[in-house]
Amino acid sequence: HPSRAAANVAYRGKCASRSVAAPFNRMNNLALARQSIMAPGSLSLKAAAKRIVEAGAHRTLSTPVRASGLAIDLKGKKAFIAGVADDQGFGWAIAKTLAEAGAEVSLGVWVPALNIFETSLRRGKFDESRKLSNGSLMEFAHIYGMDAVYDHPDDVPTEVKENKRYAAAPEFTVSEVAAKCEKDLGKIDILIHSLANGPEVQKALMETSRKGYLAAVSASSFSFVSLVQQFAPIMNEGGSALCLTYLASTSIIPGYGGGMSSAKAALESDTRVLAFEAGRKHKIRVNSIS
Repeated sequence: HPSRAAANVAYRGKCASRSVAAPFNRMNNLALARQSIMAPGSLSLKAAAKRIVEAGAHRTLSTPVRASGLAIDLKGKKAFIAGVADDQGFGWAIAKTLAEAGAEVSLGVWVPALNIFETSLRRGKFDESRKLSNGSLMEFAHIYGMDAVYDHPDDVPTEVKENKRYAAAPEFTVSEVAAKCEKDLGKIDILIHSLANGPEVQKALMETSRKGYLAAVSASSFSFVSLVQQFAPIMNEGGSALCLTYLASTSIIPGYGGGMSSAKAALESDTRVLAFEAGRKHKIRVNSIS
């Protein structure tokens, strides 16, 4: 359930970067998120996503799009979200909040789930979840099949290339999707990493295999590095790249195994380095929020 999911995730609101792009008051927004979600009653998933978007938005934009909450106006901004496969979860909630703020939203959907996602969208199964505050339905500028485990076409194993589930979107690597985004959208302003996978997440670390551990780090951590590598060159100055982490990066969370705690720790460390490197090279901001 979305509200329970939001309640269970203790948002600490850590800002993991100090980039060279124009400063803004994101720490206040993150503090609000932390206080609100950890308070009795907790924020809904939708409200939590709004805090996430506010944490990554320029405070210089002052035109309100809602009667409540902090004013946020992202009209004219283009966002790409990696990690949406249905109308549940943080990826969808973030997409909806960005759309509410006026941003043009495009999605990267895991290739094996792409057909089901597009069919459900076309048949109206998501219509209730797509409703915005003004009564209209959230629209997506583009929907791309994507598998963030693979950076370039040469990285894709033969068995994956020949898998029927990947036939609908043959150009699904991170670099190929970035190239298609540049062709279709030009420059983008917001990059969201909302994906993670640990095939052995239910196993204790003492029982985790090397293969399972590395798979968790690849899908959950390096995927963000790859996204920033490929998308930063097509982002406008002052743009924002954001990933979602979890308190298991610094605390012991029983049941969150298979290398996922290590993956989240790596994700936070990588965020700091990417903020330093991409901030100076591409003048964008890179943050993680938990």
